[in-house]
Amino acid sequence: ILLLIATAVKDVFVMGNLMSLAYLTGSTTLELRNKFYEHSLQTDLQTFNESRTGELMSRFTHDVGAISTGLSIVWGKVIREPLKMFACLIGAGIICWRLLLLSLLVAPIAFFLMSRLARSIKRANRRAMEEMSKLYTRLTETFAGFQAVKAFGMEKYEESRFHRLALDYFRRSLRITLYDSL
Repeated sequence: ILLLIATAVKDVFVMGNLMSLAYLTGSTTLELRNKFYEHSLQTDLQTFNESRTGELMSRFTHDVGAISTGLSIVWGKVIREPLKMFACLIGAGIICWRLLLLSLLVAPIAFFLMSRLARSIKRANRRAMEEMSKLYTRLTETFAGFQAVKAFGMEKYEESRFHRLALDYFRRSLRITLYDSL
């Protein structure tokens, strides 16, 4: 009975954590999208024409989505992971002081490796966002000049350009998945 009660209490806390995390991430993303849209509408016509529509679409959809995912991960782990660490250290100290000592010796090495991995993930995500921007730009240019593409029979050429960009983005996303799994 005690185990069932403890599990129910834990589940209530997990649900509260997830709901507060969703609220925090969602409200931040909503505000970011609204600010970006307001800023886009305030730019003068010449500046707006000089910037590419695909890049703006990428920033509005993919980049803001990536920020939302990042916020969810960071805020979720900022609170939960230190609590887990302290609970494990206390448990290790109760079970065996030598286990605690080993944990304290291994932790700096793990921290160093994790910080190196975090930098790699940041670099890979930045490159993936650039690839997504190129992909949106290619789509926008093709759709905007659809009549010219059809008139000059450039469908295969445009397909190959798009496929190259999509393949580059796919490779970047696989690299990010590899880093995340590490």
